[in-house]
Amino acid sequence: MRSILSGVGVMGVLLGLAMPVSAEVLLQAGATETKLVTAETHRSIRHPLTAEVGQTIAIRLKLANNNPRIVSHVAVYIAGKYTPLVVDNQVSYRTVDPSQKSQISHLVVLTLPGEQVGTQMSYEIEPLFDYEVESLFDVEAETVEAVIPSTVRYRMTVETATVAQRLLLEAQAQRTRQEYESAISTYTRAINLNPEIADFYAQRGSAYLAQAETTSDISHIYNAIVADWEMAAQLYEQVGHGYRASALRAQLKQFNN
Repeated sequence: MRSILSGVGVMGVLLGLAMPVSAEVLLQAGATETKLVTAETHRSIRHPLTAEVGQTIAIRLKLANNNPRIVSHVAVYIAGKYTPLVVDNQVSYRTVDPSQKSQISHLVVLTLPGEQVGTQMSYEIEPLFDYEVESLFDVEAETVEAVIPSTVRYRMTVETATVAQRLLLEAQAQRTRQEYESAISTYTRAINLNPEIADFYAQRGSAYLAQAETTSDISHIYNAIVADWEMAAQLYEQVGHGYRASALRAQLKQFNN
């Protein structure tokens, strides 16, 4: 069976309750409106940022749109250049204000690229939004009529990454290298720091599944997968994203069969 992440790609899209912020603010940008990257009228909108090469940052995109199927990532440029820098690893996840479930923020975590680590660099950050037409979990849980937005309105804040965000980025890199045991341990550390992010559990369960595919003894792994995916489904429901919870449980049912 395909794991959850396989339907998302290297850049996992995560969902949970709002994370506590204990980070330095590097940039705040006012209200901005842009088009989806697939729109013919899309044009590049970049925000200037001066920061250190090698610094790990969290880019918070607070959306005016409350459509949960909008997904995001960012392109990073050296100021004034036309070709984006290569970012080896970035991960995007959603947070939802528990008191106002229609208020969605996207956080994109990455390490700023460059050759001379620790030196100041003038960057430009371009948020890129798309629309998730297919089910996140590659399972047809329910039929939802797709209403694709014509524009995305957002406010952007760039912060230094928290410990949990750094762990999330590290776990994703470990999974890419097929270091599943290390990834599971890293996800566990992130969960201990922030236990209310749905996909921390979903991704750890997916890492358990990938690990199970490399061994014949999966009896001890099976219960861990079920526990993590069920916890993720419950957290999805708490923030009003029942279709994701249903899709995850449908995949869990397929796994049981």
